[in-house]
Amino acid sequence: MKELTGLFRKGIENGTDYDDYDVQEAVNTLPDISCDLDDEGSNWRLILKGACTKEVRILGFLSRYYPVALLVGNCPNELTEKLREKNVAAEFFGSYCPKIELIKYKERELVQYRFDESFSCDEEILRKYAPFSRIMDDRFLDDGDFSPDDERLNLIYEKIPYITPYSFTFDEIR
Repeated sequence: MKELTGLFRKGIENGTDYDDYDVQEAVNTLPDISCDLDDEGSNWRLILKGACTKEVRILGFLSRYYPVALLVGNCPNELTEKLREKNVAAEFFGSYCPKIELIKYKERELVQYRFDESFSCDEEILRKYAPFSRIMDDRFLDDGDFSPDDERLNLIYEKIPYITPYSFTFDEIR
């Protein structure tokens, strides 16, 4: 399990003047690399290689809220240098992307990396990176530290989806 608290905290501390659109524009100046909104989620921008070719590869994701990028291990040096110039903290997760599948993307093949390994992060920090997701540490059930009218129990009984900060996948916070 990969701990993201340090990386995400660094992004929050450095993010006072962060403009994700400005970083997107800088990345888009690189040849054969593009950065755009992620169709599958609203919290991250998708960084692609070969967007104008038949085979498109996902290189990583850029946070829309804080200067943080999660990149796959085979990223071009030009991309990491450009992110560094824009004060974006980047971390590689090549070893955490074991599943690769070909899917159709705008009539082209897209090599999809899945961050299926579990990640963990401090609950309050994670809320800032996934502001529209319900995040709840459900380990209170193990402790017995709750009352019968605890609002959190209703989420569980009603099977309302939520993200656990101690074990989640990247796809859950996209």
